[in-house]
Amino acid sequence: MIWLTFELIVRLIFCQDLSAMLKLPFTWVDIVSNIPYYIELGSGARIARILILIRLLRLTRILRVFDLSKHNVGMQSVWGSVVKSVSGLTLLMLLLTVILFVGSSIIYISEMSEEEFDNDRNILYYVPSGRISPFQSIIHTLWYVITTITTTGYGDDVPITPAGYTTASVLILIG
Repeated sequence: MIWLTFELIVRLIFCQDLSAMLKLPFTWVDIVSNIPYYIELGSGARIARILILIRLLRLTRILRVFDLSKHNVGMQSVWGSVVKSVSGLTLLMLLLTVILFVGSSIIYISEMSEEEFDNDRNILYYVPSGRISPFQSIIHTLWYVITTITTTGYGDDVPITPAGYTTASVLILIG
């Protein structure tokens, strides 16, 4: 952190136009990312709750990578490729989102055959064999589909019905 501060001070001292430098967004990124260190250093542990917010400010250091990329030909090439591919990447993300929600809905619907309320008035879905379905909501099923498409496959929940098996197999092949 001291090197970041040293670099910032040297840049501010030796810049030709201080007002122009202070108008640059990455100068402010450097200033904001340095502030938490000195607040913590000066306050000790007295302001523990504020430290959480201060630590979030530290994340601004990540933005320095974008500042460094203007000096690196490889990063400029990657950034240029990403900019040229925005429409294709947007279409890919839209397609992936549709696949996630359609796959989740298909598995959710195929894995429930009947439902009943438990003692706490929570609804439980059952599969045809009479067991409680591992997929009690579309959101829970969405988590399963994400882990299936990425082939992470935690294995906590698995489909029980043939339609669930088939859908999961197709999702694995898509991923």
